[in-house]
Amino acid sequence: MKALFVKLALGAALLAPASPALAGAFTDELTQCLVRSTSLDDQQQLVIWVFSAMAKSPTVKQFANISEVQLLNNTKHAASLCSA
Repeated sequence: MKALFVKLALGAALLAPASPALAGAFTDELTQCLVRSTSLDDQQQLVIWVFSAMAKSPTVKQFANISEVQLLNNTKHAASLCSA
């Protein structure tokens, strides 16, 4: 159940900011790659990255203390998960 929640949360987080004009084959391929190629640990790291990126938003940054270094490290790790 937890793994399903992680996958759904990840999919929603990745697709939510995309406008309909930008959604399409590339978004579908990325989503399929993430589902097919990531372990549970990778998925948890992606959740951490999504959270840390969201925590930098002026609207919610008062609720979390994520440094620029932490965000950069999380971003690098997330970017390496589906690189060819």
